[in-house]
Order: sequence, then structure tokens, then C-alpha cells
Amino acid sequence: PLPDPAERPSDMIDTFAHFKSREICKISALEIHRPFEPLCKTKDSVLHAMSGGGRIGFDAPYMPRGCDMRWYDRSEICEIVSRFDRILFIGDSMMRHVVGALHILLREDLGYGAVTAWNFRQDELDVCFCQGQFDTLKCGVQGIFNSDDVAKFDPNSLMCDPHNMNVQNHVISTYPPTTAELANLGDVFARASTDRPIALVYGHGHHNDLDIQATSGWLTSIQRTISERMSKGVRRAQLFVTPGSSGPSMYDLDVLRHGHKALSLFETGMADVCRGKDIDVLGTYNATMQTTIHDGKHSDIRGNLLKVMMVLNWL
Repeated sequence: PLPDPAERPSDMIDTFAHFKSREICKISALEIHRPFEPLCKTKDSVLHAMSGGGRIGFDAPYMPRGCDMRWYDRSEICEIVSRFDRILFIGDSMMRHVVGALHILLREDLGYGAVTAWNFRQDELDVCFCQGQFDTLKCGVQGIFNSDDVAKFDPNSLMCDPHNMNVQNHVISTYPPTTAELANLGDVFARASTDRPIALVYGHGHHNDLDIQATSGWLTSIQRTISERMSKGVRRAQLFVTPGSSGPSMYDLDVLRHGHKALSLFETGMADVCRGKDIDVLGTYNATMQTTIHDGKHSDIRGNLLKVMMVLNWL
């Protein structure tokens, strides 16, 4: 059954209706997620439901399995991010795209919310627009890496109080992480406050060839660095986001290493690994099946908006 609009109003409307470039990008929240009852009651149940859901038809709205997730509006998103001293996304281009999608929500801008459009040339404004924001080759270096940059260079675009949020993306895509990468990450935790918890969202796409052992070692190195540098008393929540489905544009040579079988086995294997590291797991393989994956590996703007809304449900 459909939810009661009085109880879940933002789930029943297109929360993008007033976003910048809504009519040009032609993206509706109701095209991404189809609400239903009952609503998941616990963190574990919503993670299980989001990881196991699906859709009926190509690019049809997504539905979690068994119980539903929320689709939050601006005020709810601002309240969620304000609960944390900082929210760190750690990984490769897949995580960068999720951070970009979060800034689309924080800035209410479908056209340029994920990128640093304040310093764009005209050709970049033309290319890195709507879906183009997630074109890894052309616009990857123009993505937003932290909310402080937005607060500094385009503060009026933020719809949440910048003093009550700290979203950061730390690129650590080598296996094992380099000494410099770990040192930079450690410096962040040396300054962490004990007043509010820290959220750590780990993840990567296909760049480590879906090697479970290598990924486990990658996580161990990062966790060790955090524990060594973080002040006592700092609370942390941890989530690992698995890679999404592959698409028809994937190179034939990559199919065996990064195709559906490899992705499915990796998601299952990482669930076992993370269980022993006190890390929650969000699977995105099912959520991205039958969706547009423009280069065979990276989700489009709709897929990334769904992923970040899933992360917000976990938070």
C-alpha cells in the first residue's frame, strides 16, 4: 500500500520540483524511488531492504525489499548531517559521485550541484551539466570534494547552515593506501570533536579488480590510522558501500573481472569481511541493475541520487 501522505509527506511528492534546472534536467524524485508501506523500523532492516530491493523495468523507480526507506526533504537532510561532527566519504570515483549527489541535495541544484561551477569556463558549463556532472573523464576533477569549499566560494547555494555540517571526500584509491594518503586522513581525525559522532562511509568501484583480500587490507590500514590519530571518546559510525552493477558499455576485456558474477561475489564476500570490522554494509548491486550506467561502471545522476539517499537513511 501507499504511505499516508500526512505521515510521510516528502515521500509522496517530487522533492526536486523547486530545484534549479529541474525542468531542463527532467529528473523527478518519484522516478527514482516508489514509496510503499511498511517503513523499515531499524538500521539493520533498512540496510537489508535497500541492499535487496529492485525495480520492475529498465530505469523504473526503485523499491527496497520487504520494507521501505525514506525519501527525505531539505529540512530533514539538514537535520541529519547536523548530527555529525563530520561525514567522511573515503574511496575512489564512486565515492566522489556519491558526495556529488549529496551536494545536489544540499544545494538544491540538479544542473550544477555536484560540481564547482563557480570557476567554470563556458565550455565546462556546457559539458558538466545535469548528467554531465558525473562524466568521469570530462568533469571528474571538477567535482565537489567538501562542503567547506562550497561555503567559501558559493555560500548562497547551500540550503543548510554551513556551520552545522562538514562533508568531506578523501580519495584513497590505491591498494594498499600510500603513507601520504594515510597521513592526510590521520590529520583529519586528530582535529575531531567529541561532541558529535563521526560518520565514515567507505567504498570504491571497480578499480581494485574486486579483490576481497586487497579491500580487507585497505580497510584495515584506514581503520588503524583512524584509531591511532582519533581522540579518545570520539564516537564513529562506519558503512561500506559496495560497487553498483556493470552496464553494456563495459569493455569486453573487463567483463570477467568486473561483470555481474564478480560483483555479486564481491558484495557477498565484503559483507562477511565488514561484519568482523564493525562496519555496516550497503549493497548497491541490486539497486543499480536495470539502470543507465553510462560508461559501463559508473551510475548516472539518478543512480547516484538513490545511493546517497540510501546513505542518509543509514545515517
